[in-house]
Amino acid sequence: MVKGIRRIQDGWGDQDSVLVKYPDSVEMEIPARQYVAQGHFPPIDVLPVQSSPPPQSPKASNPDTPRS
Repeated sequence: MVKGIRRIQDGWGDQDSVLVKYPDSVEMEIPARQYVAQGHFPPIDVLPVQSSPPPQSPKASNPDTPRS
């Protein structure tokens, strides 16, 4: 059974999403609309909310890139 971990504001562009955990311990982000439609637990209203972090530049996310 899929378990909701937290809601993410604007995780899918302008849509909210939910980070879920599957029985095999895989975590994945799905649209909030899908989470509600499929009746996952716990109810979306009780999940903690996280704001989506701003995207990082490619240099910041790649430690092998030489700095100038």
